[in-house]
Amino acid sequence: MINIIDRIVILIFSPILLLLILLITVFKIIFDGLPVFYSSTRFSSINKPFVSIKFRSMINNITFIESEIKKYNKGGFESIPLSSSVYTRFGRFLERTQLVELPQLFNCFRGDLSLVGCRPLPKKNLKELEKKFGHKLIEIRGLRKGGLAGTAQLFDKGKLTSSQRLEIEITEVLFFLHAPIYKQLFIYFSVLIGVLIFIIFNKVPLKFKSFIMKNLEKYKILT
Repeated sequence: MINIIDRIVILIFSPILLLLILLITVFKIIFDGLPVFYSSTRFSSINKPFVSIKFRSMINNITFIESEIKKYNKGGFESIPLSSSVYTRFGRFLERTQLVELPQLFNCFRGDLSLVGCRPLPKKNLKELEKKFGHKLIEIRGLRKGGLAGTAQLFDKGKLTSSQRLEIEITEVLFFLHAPIYKQLFIYFSVLIGVLIFIIFNKVPLKFKSFIMKNLEKYKILT
């Protein structure tokens, strides 16, 4: 059901989304040059790979990029601050507004991702999380398809510890696996609205976050 909703939402907003992608592509070529896009293998679970497509937001220096990733790895989750010189000037804007993720709408339409779910990760990150928190929790995290936007983003995921983020993500997964469809749809659109609020204002009202988590946590007992 959620997969169908993903496609309907994308189709409804496709004229605006396609225009945005076209404009960003032009600006990327003007300010950053080529390549415009960045593709990499990502995993919703350790055994579910797909090719993720994003706008390139970083400089063309793989050695420096890898050193920054290693530097800011938080126990399996990566969060390179926007102040890092690894980003281009235009790339920093794309990261701050999350427009960097727009090409992943293609992944959503293909069924690789959902619009709402845990962010997919490189396999080595999942292995690192598995080593730190155990196989069961990572297995639960991977029971549902990864997403373009997730509940952890409402809490500014870069500021969360790896255990805090994983707990939020697993709670979200259990909710979407077991809640009635009408509740799933309500939280699905609430998360999308919340992420949009975060993008615009760089924070989400505490009451809004608390409301979503109270709904999700009713299904946490299923662990």
